Formats: sequence, structure tokens, C-alpha cells
Amino acid sequence: MTAAAPFLSIIVPFHDSAARCGALLDILRGIDPSLGIELIFVDDGSTDSTPRLLRDFADGSAVPVRIVERIRGGPGAARNSGLAHATGKFLWFVDSDDAINLDAVTYARNCNWPDVDLVVWDWEHPKIVQRLAPGIHSAVNGPAPPEVLDPIVCNWFSLSFLQRTRLRFPEFTYYEATPIESFVLPLLLERYLKTDFVAYRANTTSASVTRGWSKFAPHRYDCLHTIPLGMAFVDDAALDQSARARFEAAFVRAFLWYVVVIPPLPGRSWVRTARVMRQYRDAARRFRLTTDPLLFYPGRPRSRLVARLLWLVSAALPPQDRFFRRLRHRVWTQDIMWEPPVMPVRYRRN
Repeated sequence: MTAAAPFLSIIVPFHDSAARCGALLDILRGIDPSLGIELIFVDDGSTDSTPRLLRDFADGSAVPVRIVERIRGGPGAARNSGLAHATGKFLWFVDSDDAINLDAVTYARNCNWPDVDLVVWDWEHPKIVQRLAPGIHSAVNGPAPPEVLDPIVCNWFSLSFLQRTRLRFPEFTYYEATPIESFVLPLLLERYLKTDFVAYRANTTSASVTRGWSKFAPHRYDCLHTIPLGMAFVDDAALDQSARARFEAAFVRAFLWYVVVIPPLPGRSWVRTARVMRQYRDAARRFRLTTDPLLFYPGRPRSRLVARLLWLVSAALPPQDRFFRRLRHRVWTQDIMWEPPVMPVRYRRN
């Protein structure tokens, strides 16, 4: 007799995580086997004691645990490897240094929800607030707002949705989530649910994959290579002017203002900011962006004047693509790998 498919697959990437994954593993040890959860741990080329820690956990687990070991490919590659083994109705991509609320599983099983592509849970974060209203949302009136679906870790994906769209994460990069959250998912979703149940708590107190790097660390600029992947997907869609403008605004914020830091006094940061702005100019030309990026500058009025000055200076700089590719190759020796998902019929160009 064939066993019933699990209700939820929890996929957790690990990379040298032994010192910071203890809180999550303690939570996962408390899973009630009757909830129908399978755990998929992906060790992404760890060099510390993480593999042994995961094997010890699996030996004592009351629920099924699959351990997938792979060469270092970044969090996107680890998520893709876990997805290849998942069999649950829903998939939850959880970061190894965060915390989840298992009561969310009981809550979901007791709710008579219709079939949805995505469940968007509330979460705890000191600086970010969810802006999507609770309830069922539909793509009948256009794509989902690009600014309300992040982060990936707070969403449950329907397995059928991932299979239908062939959605995967970019590999060999640290910033794999932003192009999916802000550009791809809004176009792929047909029906999605937002609930105000708090299911996730982000850890902001210790270093993680992207948190804690200096503004000059080469890792920081990986997003200059991944965010255009998302905008290219948008660029291939037939969108009206209003929808297109929202994605352009998301691109400006993610590519430019998420990356640069503008202190009040001149220095190395000003030079690096001008370089990023020059790179943005080339990307904006590629995607035929008409939005004034300075309209979305989040800084104070004084630094806004500096931003305007550096924006003018950036126009005189030579192309910076080679510079940022050298930075990337200090971290990764392989180009980013990503196949765009299937464009929904409603957005395909004739």
C-alpha cells in the first residue's frame, strides 16, 4: 500500500551552519509525526561539522528526514536540490539560522482553504512590515504587487504550482531570492492567500549569508548580476504601463538603493556609489527604463543632494561591467545558472 504524500515539505539549506542552526533544529525535533511533515536538509558544501550534525539529527528524528549533499552552489542551488526531492502538497524554504512556528502547520490543516499557488504568512522582523492584506488574492486584475511578496522564507509554495511553472532559483549566487520575490513571482501567481498568522521569525542578531558584510565586500554586489535576471523576465511580458511602472520602481530600489551607501563626507563609498550608478545606467538602457531613479531615493535631504551629484558624475564614467564581474569572480568562479520559468499565457506577447 502506497503511503500518503506529506502535507508539507520543509527544505533547509545549510552551509557551515553548525554554530547557528541549533535553534531551528531544536524546533524541528518537536514536530508531531501526525502533522504530515517531511524534512529535506541540503548541505551545500559545508567544511565544518554541519554534515555530522545533520546525520545525528536524522538518526533521532520522529519524522522522515532526507539529507542531500552537494557541491557549493549557493542557497538557490541548495533550494533547487531540495525541491527535486520534495513530495509534500506545500513546500517551505526555511533558512537554517531562523525560527518557525510549527503551530502554523496545525492552523493550515484545520483551515478549509481553496487551492492556491502560494500561502503568504506573517513574520517577525524589526524593520520590515508585511503590506499585503489578509485574504485570497487573484491575478485577474493584473500581476501581484512586486513589493509585497517577500521574503521567500515566509511563503509556502504549492508543489503543483512549482511543477506547472518550472520555477527554480538562480544558482552560484548569494542573492538568489530578490529576482524571484520582486519580479518573477508576481507574474506567475494566479491565486494566493495572505494570512495574518505569524509563522516565521527572522534572526537579525548574527551574521548570515548576506547580513554583516561591509559595503565593500564583493559578495554585496552579486545582486547586480541577479536582479537583471528578474527584470529580463518582466521585460519579456506584455504588461500595461501601470504594471510596468511598478516593476521599474522595484528594479530601481533593488539594483540601486539597496546596494549603495552614501555617507555625508567624500571617500571610497562615493566612488563605489558612482560605479554602481554607472552600472545602473547601462541596465536602465537595456530595459528601456523611463523612471527617474532619484525619485525613489530613501535617504535624507542632505544625502539626496550628494546622490544627485554622484548621479551626474556617473554619466562621465566608462562602463563598469568588467569591474563588477571581477568582484563577483572573487567569490564565484562559475557564472550564474538560471532558466526562466514558463511565462503565463495571460502575459505572453503575440
